[in-house]
Amino acid sequence: MRCTPLACSILLLTLACGDDGGGAETSAGTTSTSSGTTSTSAGTTSTSSGTTESAESSGTTAAADSTGTTHGSETGSSSGSGTTQGESSSGGSMAALEASILGLFIFQDCMPIVLPDPVDVMLVLELNNVGDAPASATFVSATFVNAGGMDVGTVGLAPMVLGPVPAGESSEIAMNKVGNTLMPALGCGVVQCGQTYTLELVLDVDGQEVTASDSAMVECVF
Repeated sequence: MRCTPLACSILLLTLACGDDGGGAETSAGTTSTSSGTTSTSAGTTSTSSGTTESAESSGTTAAADSTGTTHGSETGSSSGSGTTQGESSSGGSMAALEASILGLFIFQDCMPIVLPDPVDVMLVLELNNVGDAPASATFVSATFVNAGGMDVGTVGLAPMVLGPVPAGESSEIAMNKVGNTLMPALGCGVVQCGQTYTLELVLDVDGQEVTASDSAMVECVF
């Protein structure tokens, strides 16, 4: 088709204007897409920020829980002290035994040949535990006391360790003199035949002194 110069000019101008508009729209569309991407990125950033805040909050909570657990543990350890119970148990054991001599026999051999230690002693000791825990006693000494109240000699007795006796119970224990323990070792001159002497027995019960005594006449063989 042929056109006049004026018509061709108008047609070319129209086509040129149409192309520019399309390009502008495409650019605008691209810009819009880019803006959408930016918006999405911003949303992602916001989400990340929210996650960070949540993590910080969680960390704070964990720290608080940890602190609470530590304090609770320290308090429990302090309350669990067993000092009061130990003292009570020790108090129940100390001086819990009452001692008494049920029977005493004193004998010495004064034959023509007299030994330095001719004395023999036998007795039955009763231990009564009035405490709230088992208790034992340890032999300390046994002393002869004459009618005038004077100490005249000592002897050793066995067994050395007596007990343990259960709480609230009593026990009878046979004790015998240990050979060659008479002090002073003066034969039949320490205790006199036919005379009455008191044997004073001393025991150790958890560091406290417990005593028992009984009297008997000395029997002799000549």
